[in-house]
Amino acid sequence: MLVSFYILAPNFTRNIARYFAWWDATDWGNHFRTWPPNLFGIDTSGHFISPISWLPKFFLRIIPAIFILFILAIFYLFFFIDLNLFIKFSVILISFIPLIIMEISKAGRLARAYFPTLVSFLFLIGFVHHNLDPNIYFDIFFYSILFIQVVHSLYFFFKDILPTRMCSSNLKKKLEERNISEFTTYNNSFNEVNVFPMIFENPNLFNINFSNSIVSSNTKYFIVPGISSKSVSFECDANVIKSGDFKSDETLNYLIKNKLIEKCSVIKLPTFGCSKFFVLESEVTSFRSLIIKDIHQKDLDLGYLYVLDCDLVRKYISLNN
Repeated sequence: MLVSFYILAPNFTRNIARYFAWWDATDWGNHFRTWPPNLFGIDTSGHFISPISWLPKFFLRIIPAIFILFILAIFYLFFFIDLNLFIKFSVILISFIPLIIMEISKAGRLARAYFPTLVSFLFLIGFVHHNLDPNIYFDIFFYSILFIQVVHSLYFFFKDILPTRMCSSNLKKKLEERNISEFTTYNNSFNEVNVFPMIFENPNLFNINFSNSIVSSNTKYFIVPGISSKSVSFECDANVIKSGDFKSDETLNYLIKNKLIEKCSVIKLPTFGCSKFFVLESEVTSFRSLIIKDIHQKDLDLGYLYVLDCDLVRKYISLNN
C-alpha cells in the first residue's frame, strides 16, 4: 500500500489512468507495427510477440551461467533437498513471478523488460545453496559457475556494451586527438545516432560538410556512420525500413566489397549496430537475432563507424582499377 501511494500520489485518478495506458503499451507501442506484416516470413501484424522460445535464448546470451545454474537449482530442489513439497513449489513459484507477470501482461520480448528475472533467479539459487548439505565439491562447482558469469559479464561489458554506448563521446575524443576539426559526412538517417548528436553537443567544435559520395568530398576526412539497417538504432526508422542498408554511395560499396575500408580509415569505432547485446533491446531486432537468425556477422560489421582519409580512398581505388 505504501509503495502504491508513493507511485500514484498526489493525483491518484490521473496516475491510475496513465498506469493502465502503459499496461497496454506493448500493444499500441508494438514496434512490429512499423514493419510490413509478412516481411520476416511470418505474420507479425496486430499485437505480435516473439514466441516463448525467445526466453531461453535470451537468458543464454545475457546470463548463460546463471541461467544454467537456475535450471540445475530447480532439479536439486526437487530431488536432493528434504523439504515439504508445498514449500518447494512455493519457492519455485516466487522465482517465476517476474516471468509470469510478463506473460500475463503480454510484455514485449525485449531485454529491459526481463532484467528483473535476474533477482528471482538468484533468489532460487541462493535458497537451494543454503538448504543443501555442506559439500566442498558442490561449493567449488557453485562458485566456479558464478565466477564464470562474472567473467562473462565483465568481458562483454568492456568489449561490447561500453564501447558501443560511448561511440559519440569516443568519436569526439578521437577526432580531437588527431586534430581533425573539419570533415564531410552524409546527411541521412544513419548519422542520427552518433555523428549528429556529437555535432549538436559541440556546435562550434567542428566544421561539417555534407556530400552524397566520398569521392566528391572537398575535405581530407569523411565520416561513414554505421550503415546496417538491422541495428537497434533504426528499428522504427521508416526510411531505413524501406531502403535497408545504406548503399547509395558507390564508392563506399566498392570499399566494402573489396575490403579496403579499414585500409582507408584512421578511426574505427563500434556503434549499437555492432552489439550482440543492444540488439536485444527491441522487439524486432531481438526477434531477428534470436528467433529467425537474421542478423549475421556481416550485418554487425556494417555497424562500425569509420573516419576515412579521402587521400587514401583515392589511392586504393586507383591501385585497384
